[in-house]
Amino acid sequence: MNLEHGISTISLCDNVISVKIDGSFNLEGIISYHKKLTSIIESLQLIKFKMLIDFLDAEGATPDALEENNKFNIWLEDKNLVAKAVVIDSAALLNVFISRVPAQKSQNIQSFDNKASGYKWLKLQS
Repeated sequence: MNLEHGISTISLCDNVISVKIDGSFNLEGIISYHKKLTSIIESLQLIKFKMLIDFLDAEGATPDALEENNKFNIWLEDKNLVAKAVVIDSAALLNVFISRVPAQKSQNIQSFDNKASGYKWLKLQS
C-alpha cells in the first residue's frame, strides 16, 4: 500500500476556492486532493466559482500525479470555473505545471508571485 505524499489545504469563501499545496505529490496524494476538491466543486452545483492555488511551498509531483492532474483539469472543463489564479515563485515548477497539464490551456488562468495579486485579479474576472 502506497502512502499519500503531499499536503493540500482547501477552503471556500465567496465562491473562491483557495488551495494551499505543500510538499511533493505522488499519485495517492493527488487523488486525495482531487477528492476533496471535487466534493467542494460539486456542492456548488451550478454556481460560478474561481480558484486560487498557492504553490509557494510545493516541491513538485511524480509523472503519474501530473497525468492525474491533467485528467482533473479535463473534468473541470464543463464546470462553472470562471478563472484560476496560480501563485508560484519557481519558473521551473511553473514550466512543468504548464507543459504537463495541457488541459488547463482552455482555462482563464494567470500566474502570480503572491496571493494578494492573485486575489485582486480574481475579483476582476467574471
